[in-house]
Amino acid sequence: MDNLKKSSKNKNTLVILMHDTKDVSNSSLVLQDSIKYLKSQGYEFKNFYELID
Repeated sequence: MDNLKKSSKNKNTLVILMHDTKDVSNSSLVLQDSIKYLKSQGYEFKNFYELID
């Protein structure tokens, strides 16, 4: 979550990849908090194909 907050600062568009493997911490545990935080910062959620049109 700290990394998300740091890396999203002052960005217009974000593409966030969250991996869920045994080698990486269980990112799905912070998914809901990540979405809430980003929405509170004014970000909108779109699928990837909407960004490239």
